[in-house]
Amino acid sequence: MRGATGVIRPKERRHMVIEYVRYTVGEDRSAEFEEAYRRASTVLDGDVHCLGYEVARGVEEPGHYVVRLEWDSVDGHERRFGRARTSLSSSTP
Repeated sequence: MRGATGVIRPKERRHMVIEYVRYTVGEDRSAEFEEAYRRASTVLDGDVHCLGYEVARGVEEPGHYVVRLEWDSVDGHERRFGRARTSLSSSTP
């Protein structure tokens, strides 16, 4: 929890969880994959436990993607990631 100064106090510090998901997507399906993540982002944006995420496409290997997700805690990740995964699974090619 952030104090008025925006600094995280040590007693309030929680263990953030960073999750990396790697995908290999055929170049002919990359636009479809990216659109699926745009649609699924509403689930991640609405989840209080998801602090942020990034979808990165490989420059040298454009069929490779890495998704980086930040969760507020192990508990938040374990409780909430299933809901986000379900949405992504139904949306991704």
